Amino acid sequence: MDGDSPVSVRAWHASHSNESNHPGDESGRSPLVASVMSRPLVTIRADATLHHARVVMREHGIHHLLLEDQGRIVAIVSDRDVDHALSPWADGPAATRRDDGTLKRPVYSCATFAMYTIRHDAPLEEAAAVLLAHSISALPVVGEDGGITGIVTMRDLLRELLACRVGE
Repeated sequence: MDGDSPVSVRAWHASHSNESNHPGDESGRSPLVASVMSRPLVTIRADATLHHARVVMREHGIHHLLLEDQGRIVAIVSDRDVDHALSPWADGPAATRRDDGTLKRPVYSCATFAMYTIRHDAPLEEAAAVLLAHSISALPVVGEDGGITGIVTMRDLLRELLACRVGE
């Protein structure tokens, strides 16, 4: 891609609908994304610091955050993205001012703005295919109203697979 080409970025609103989780039916159809997605959404401002992002992820026990700007979800960031952007010595006994300075960088500096998403009524196999095809670990889930209503991760899919295997 040419360095001077404009990049198209789409922003979503966070959905506040109370749509129910739709597990697969008894006819053998696959469970739907809505039945395994994680929610409620955990978001932070896109201009929050990497330190704040790390704290929020730890407090909520999550590995992905959605970034908001002017009330719209504009990007996603993983704990690995944050860890790679920080100095390994930041906040430690051997940290220099420069190392600790990485904690103050904005989280948007390491986020993914061109997010892949999936509809809430898509089968789990579709979510797995998208995650594998693009070597990513999470997909924001788009609800009936067009807003982001949850997130589905590799862990969610593995948890569902294990539950299906145990239930046999």
